[in-house]
Amino acid sequence: IRARGLRSSTADGQTNLFTVKNTKESNGQGVASSLATEKLDKSNYALWSYKMHQYLLEHGYWSYVDGETDATPESTHRDFPAWEPAANRILYCFASYVSEQLLSYIRNARIPKDAWGNLKKIFAERSTSRKLQLRHELSNVQQRDM
Repeated sequence: IRARGLRSSTADGQTNLFTVKNTKESNGQGVASSLATEKLDKSNYALWSYKMHQYLLEHGYWSYVDGETDATPESTHRDFPAWEPAANRILYCFASYVSEQLLSYIRNARIPKDAWGNLKKIFAERSTSRKLQLRHELSNVQQRDM
């Protein structure tokens, strides 16, 4: 299995982020053809993260995000030369599918695991805050109704 380039075009002229990763999949379609182009914004993290997770799983890149495939730039891991291009493609994919308002959260990440973790942390905190706010509002409404 090896990556062959960064971009490819489909028959309809759309540019894909990744080319075919596995020679068994060489049907002319880029592996990004199944990824929706909706960018992450402040309102769609749950849907975006689900789609991105499924996409990365389907194409064998999730291990770069969850840390299972870990040959970071700081390591002396023998697989770093093979790891780096795939990690860079994932970072590029994240940057391409994140709104400009959220790019600052991943801009300085050097590995996919950190970029994903930064986004997850930001939205988990927002989600928890929102739940607490809604519970408080519900409690106020219930007290008024009594």
